[in-house]
Amino acid sequence: MKIALYVNAAIVIFVALDPFGVFSSINIVSIVSISVAVLSLGVLALTQWVFPTLCRQPLMWRLFPDIDGDYDAEMSSNYPMLKAMADGHSTEELKTENLRLNVMGTVSIRTTLTNISMTFSAKNKYSTSEVLSCSLQRGRGNCPHRLYYVFEGRVKDPETTDTRSFLGAGCIDIPRERRPKVLDGEYWTNREWHNGLNTAGLVRFTRL
Repeated sequence: MKIALYVNAAIVIFVALDPFGVFSSINIVSIVSISVAVLSLGVLALTQWVFPTLCRQPLMWRLFPDIDGDYDAEMSSNYPMLKAMADGHSTEELKTENLRLNVMGTVSIRTTLTNISMTFSAKNKYSTSEVLSCSLQRGRGNCPHRLYYVFEGRVKDPETTDTRSFLGAGCIDIPRERRPKVLDGEYWTNREWHNGLNTAGLVRFTRL
Protein backbone atom coordinates (compact mmCIF):
# COMPACT_ATOMS: atom_id res chain seq x y z
CA MET A 1 0.00 0.00 0.00
CA LYS A 2 2.87 2.40 0.77
CA ILE A 3 4.37 1.70 -2.65
CA ALA A 4 1.06 2.60 -4.31
CA LEU A 5 0.93 5.89 -2.44
CA TYR A 6 4.53 6.75 -3.39
CA VAL A 7 3.87 6.00 -7.06
CA ASN A 8 0.68 8.08 -7.03
CA ALA A 9 2.56 10.99 -5.45
CA ALA A 10 5.33 10.74 -8.05
CA ILE A 11 2.79 10.80 -10.89
CA VAL A 12 1.06 13.88 -9.45
CA ILE A 13 4.38 15.75 -9.08
CA PHE A 14 5.49 14.81 -12.60
CA VAL A 15 2.20 15.96 -14.12
CA ALA A 16 2.25 19.20 -12.12
CA LEU A 17 5.78 20.10 -13.23
CA ASP A 18 5.15 18.95 -16.82
CA PRO A 19 8.83 19.28 -17.82
CA PHE A 20 8.14 18.39 -21.46
CA GLY A 21 4.92 20.33 -21.94
CA VAL A 22 3.00 17.15 -22.68
CA PHE A 23 0.09 17.81 -20.34
CA SER A 24 -0.36 21.56 -20.90
CA SER A 25 -3.61 21.13 -22.84
CA ILE A 26 -5.00 18.32 -20.72
CA ASN A 27 -7.01 18.65 -17.52
CA ILE A 28 -4.62 17.75 -14.72
CA VAL A 29 -7.43 16.45 -12.54
CA SER A 30 -8.45 13.98 -15.23
CA ILE A 31 -4.87 12.73 -15.63
CA VAL A 32 -4.39 12.23 -11.91
CA SER A 33 -7.75 10.48 -11.60
CA ILE A 34 -6.94 8.09 -14.44
CA SER A 35 -3.47 7.33 -13.05
CA VAL A 36 -4.89 6.59 -9.60
CA ALA A 37 -7.58 4.34 -11.08
CA VAL A 38 -5.11 2.40 -13.24
CA LEU A 39 -2.67 1.96 -10.39
CA SER A 40 -5.41 0.87 -8.01
CA LEU A 41 -6.60 -1.75 -10.49
CA GLY A 42 -3.03 -2.96 -10.86
CA VAL A 43 -2.58 -3.30 -7.11
CA LEU A 44 -5.94 -5.07 -6.83
CA ALA A 45 -5.02 -7.54 -9.58
CA LEU A 46 -1.66 -8.24 -7.96
CA THR A 47 -3.06 -8.86 -4.48
CA GLN A 48 -6.25 -10.71 -5.42
CA TRP A 49 -5.80 -12.65 -8.66
CA VAL A 50 -2.12 -12.80 -9.55
CA PHE A 51 -0.83 -13.61 -6.06
CA PRO A 52 -1.61 -17.38 -6.11
CA THR A 53 0.31 -17.67 -9.41
CA LEU A 54 3.27 -15.75 -7.98
CA CYS A 55 3.40 -18.22 -5.08
CA ARG A 56 4.30 -21.00 -7.53
CA GLN A 57 7.36 -19.23 -8.91
CA PRO A 58 10.96 -20.13 -7.96
CA LEU A 59 11.99 -18.77 -4.55
CA MET A 60 8.56 -17.18 -4.00
CA TRP A 61 6.96 -20.45 -2.83
CA ARG A 62 9.55 -20.69 -0.05
CA LEU A 63 8.25 -17.43 1.42
CA PHE A 64 4.59 -17.66 0.42
CA PRO A 65 3.41 -21.31 0.33
CA ASP A 66 1.04 -22.15 -2.53
CA ILE A 67 -1.96 -23.53 -0.65
CA ASP A 68 -4.67 -21.79 -2.69
CA GLY A 69 -7.15 -24.35 -4.04
CA ASP A 70 -9.79 -26.98 -3.27
CA TYR A 71 -9.18 -30.10 -1.18
CA ASP A 72 -10.81 -33.33 -0.09
CA ALA A 73 -10.93 -33.19 3.70
CA GLU A 74 -10.82 -36.07 6.18
CA MET A 75 -11.21 -35.43 9.90
CA SER A 76 -10.74 -38.16 12.49
CA SER A 77 -12.42 -37.51 15.84
CA ASN A 78 -11.89 -39.11 19.24
CA TYR A 79 -15.58 -38.68 20.11
CA PRO A 80 -16.50 -42.41 19.96
CA MET A 81 -13.71 -43.17 22.43
CA LEU A 82 -14.81 -40.40 24.79
CA LYS A 83 -18.41 -41.61 24.61
CA ALA A 84 -17.37 -45.21 25.30
CA MET A 85 -15.36 -44.12 28.34
CA ALA A 86 -18.31 -42.06 29.58
CA ASP A 87 -20.46 -45.22 29.28
CA GLY A 88 -18.11 -47.09 31.61
CA HIS A 89 -15.79 -48.96 29.25
CA SER A 90 -12.19 -49.32 30.42
CA THR A 91 -9.22 -47.99 28.48
CA GLU A 92 -7.96 -51.58 28.08
CA GLU A 93 -11.15 -52.49 26.23
CA LEU A 94 -10.85 -49.46 23.98
CA LYS A 95 -7.33 -50.31 22.85
CA THR A 96 -8.63 -53.19 20.74
CA GLU A 97 -11.45 -51.22 19.14
CA ASN A 98 -11.34 -48.90 16.14
CA LEU A 99 -13.37 -46.08 17.66
CA ARG A 100 -12.22 -43.20 15.52
CA LEU A 101 -15.01 -41.36 13.71
CA ASN A 102 -14.12 -40.12 10.22
CA VAL A 103 -15.89 -37.11 8.76
CA MET A 104 -15.45 -36.41 5.07
CA GLY A 105 -15.93 -33.13 3.28
CA THR A 106 -14.33 -30.50 1.08
CA VAL A 107 -12.23 -27.47 1.96
CA SER A 108 -11.53 -24.38 -0.13
CA ILE A 109 -8.53 -22.20 0.73
CA ARG A 110 -8.21 -18.79 -0.89
CA THR A 111 -5.09 -16.66 -0.53
CA THR A 112 -4.22 -13.06 -1.37
CA LEU A 113 -1.27 -10.90 -0.41
CA THR A 114 -3.13 -9.64 2.65
CA ASN A 115 -5.63 -12.37 3.54
CA ILE A 116 -6.24 -16.12 3.88
CA SER A 117 -9.74 -17.60 4.02
CA MET A 118 -11.12 -21.13 4.40
CA THR A 119 -14.55 -22.67 3.86
CA PHE A 120 -15.52 -26.22 4.84
CA SER A 121 -18.47 -28.33 3.74
CA ALA A 122 -19.17 -31.72 5.36
CA LYS A 123 -20.72 -34.45 3.25
CA ASN A 124 -22.95 -35.84 6.00
CA LYS A 125 -24.78 -32.50 6.50
CA TYR A 126 -25.20 -33.26 10.24
CA SER A 127 -23.19 -30.17 11.11
CA THR A 128 -21.84 -27.08 9.39
CA SER A 129 -18.68 -25.14 10.15
CA GLU A 130 -17.70 -21.53 9.50
CA VAL A 131 -14.04 -20.55 9.66
CA LEU A 132 -13.82 -17.30 11.60
CA SER A 133 -10.12 -16.54 11.30
CA CYS A 134 -6.98 -17.85 9.57
CA SER A 135 -3.34 -17.02 10.16
CA LEU A 136 -0.16 -18.21 8.44
CA GLN A 137 3.04 -18.57 10.46
CA ARG A 138 6.16 -18.91 8.36
CA GLY A 139 8.53 -21.62 9.53
CA ARG A 140 12.10 -20.85 10.46
CA GLY A 141 14.97 -22.82 9.01
CA ASN A 142 13.72 -26.20 7.82
CA CYS A 143 10.57 -26.10 9.96
CA PRO A 144 7.29 -26.24 8.03
CA HIS A 145 4.99 -23.28 7.61
CA ARG A 146 1.84 -23.56 9.70
CA LEU A 147 -1.74 -22.52 9.08
CA TYR A 148 -3.79 -21.77 12.20
CA TYR A 149 -7.54 -21.34 12.10
CA VAL A 150 -10.52 -20.82 14.42
CA PHE A 151 -13.98 -22.07 13.49
CA GLU A 152 -17.55 -22.22 14.77
CA GLY A 153 -19.60 -25.38 14.35
CA ARG A 154 -23.38 -25.55 14.28
CA VAL A 155 -25.70 -28.57 14.58
CA LYS A 156 -29.28 -27.98 13.48
CA ASP A 157 -30.77 -31.10 15.08
CA PRO A 158 -28.26 -32.36 17.68
CA GLU A 159 -28.38 -35.76 19.34
CA THR A 160 -28.97 -35.88 23.09
CA THR A 161 -25.21 -36.06 23.71
CA ASP A 162 -24.41 -33.17 21.39
CA THR A 163 -24.76 -29.38 21.38
CA ARG A 164 -26.13 -26.84 18.91
CA SER A 165 -22.96 -24.77 18.59
CA PHE A 166 -19.32 -24.97 19.57
CA LEU A 167 -15.94 -23.40 18.87
CA GLY A 168 -12.77 -25.05 17.70
CA ALA A 169 -9.27 -24.41 16.41
CA GLY A 170 -6.76 -26.20 14.25
CA CYS A 171 -3.10 -26.24 13.24
CA ILE A 172 -1.97 -27.54 9.85
CA ASP A 173 1.63 -28.17 8.78
CA ILE A 174 2.50 -27.02 5.26
CA PRO A 175 5.31 -29.05 3.64
CA ARG A 176 8.26 -27.20 2.13
CA GLU A 177 7.14 -28.01 -1.40
CA ARG A 178 6.45 -25.90 -4.47
CA ARG A 179 2.79 -26.96 -4.60
CA PRO A 180 1.86 -29.16 -1.62
CA LYS A 181 -0.53 -32.00 -2.40
CA VAL A 182 -1.34 -33.10 1.16
CA LEU A 183 -1.72 -30.99 4.31
CA ASP A 184 -1.84 -32.70 7.71
CA GLY A 185 -2.66 -31.31 11.11
CA GLU A 186 -4.67 -31.46 14.31
CA TYR A 187 -7.82 -29.82 15.65
CA TRP A 188 -9.66 -29.53 18.95
CA THR A 189 -13.02 -28.14 20.10
CA ASN A 190 -15.00 -27.18 23.22
CA ARG A 191 -17.87 -29.37 22.02
CA GLU A 192 -19.75 -30.82 25.05
CA TRP A 193 -16.87 -29.80 27.31
CA HIS A 194 -19.14 -29.63 30.38
CA ASN A 195 -19.73 -33.38 30.02
CA GLY A 196 -16.05 -34.14 29.46
CA LEU A 197 -16.69 -34.94 25.80
CA ASN A 198 -14.81 -32.08 24.10
CA THR A 199 -13.38 -33.53 20.93
CA ALA A 200 -10.00 -33.47 19.20
CA GLY A 201 -8.49 -35.28 16.28
CA LEU A 202 -6.51 -35.24 13.06
CA VAL A 203 -7.18 -33.51 9.76
CA ARG A 204 -5.88 -34.26 6.28
CA PHE A 205 -6.47 -32.10 3.22
CA THR A 206 -5.70 -33.69 -0.18
CA ARG A 207 -5.61 -31.35 -3.17
CA LEU A 208 -8.20 -32.01 -5.87
